[in-house]
Amino acid sequence: MLPIDEFGDQLNEVEATEYDFIPNRPLLPGMESATVTGRSGSSRPLKRPGAATSGLTFLQWHTSAFEIIAADDHAEIMSFRPLGPARTAVRLLGLVHEGAEDYDPEELSELQRVKRLQDDRLCELVERGVTSTAFEPGPFNTYYELSNRVFVRVYLDAIA
Repeated sequence: MLPIDEFGDQLNEVEATEYDFIPNRPLLPGMESATVTGRSGSSRPLKRPGAATSGLTFLQWHTSAFEIIAADDHAEIMSFRPLGPARTAVRLLGLVHEGAEDYDPEELSELQRVKRLQDDRLCELVERGVTSTAFEPGPFNTYYELSNRVFVRVYLDAIA
């Protein structure tokens, strides 16, 4: 297993250029799942019967700009496709156990919608800054922004 830094990410030169994999990230105390309420969104877990509760597992694959977030009761796959200098298409796919009948798709995806709204606002502020006449670009931080370098490469390949 790779060391995890203070932000919960596994950043090193080799892995960060391809992916981040963060297994068994604990949930906050009292939470059962990654939902807005913190309660499990389905009574049919995705994990194997008898397997220990694992919290959340993250897999972010930078070269194809997608990520998977898996909880015990559901998983979400998000893909990001650059459409232009100021637009990116985001697609969210939710997964539950094939036998699950007691889940609400809106409840399972609400946390991602809230997070996207927050991220969208942050992206808008960053875009205002980088399109300002006072902005002077600089290099990416080679430790914390390796995944951004890869995303830029994917973006430039997409518009070429």
